Amino acid sequence: MNDENRTIRRDESGRQAVLTDYRMLDAPDAAAFDDLVSLAAELCYTASAAIVFDDGKRQWIRASHNLESDGHAYATTLCARA
Repeated sequence: MNDENRTIRRDESGRQAVLTDYRMLDAPDAAAFDDLVSLAAELCYTASAAIVFDDGKRQWIRASHNLESDGHAYATTLCARA
């Protein structure tokens, strides 16, 4: 883990509080997020793209293009390993 990652992780509780305050984790689907990930996949020439949030326990795919999931145990996700 580099110094930049350590700095980012210092305010983990604050980051989680913001996700809760904005009700991002269990919010209904938003077309704007779907449009954004479709555009990201197109611009980056990738088959899939996603907007992903994690609450320290689970990873939530908020919007995705060519991905199917409603959440994963945090320990099994890329976010836990980053």
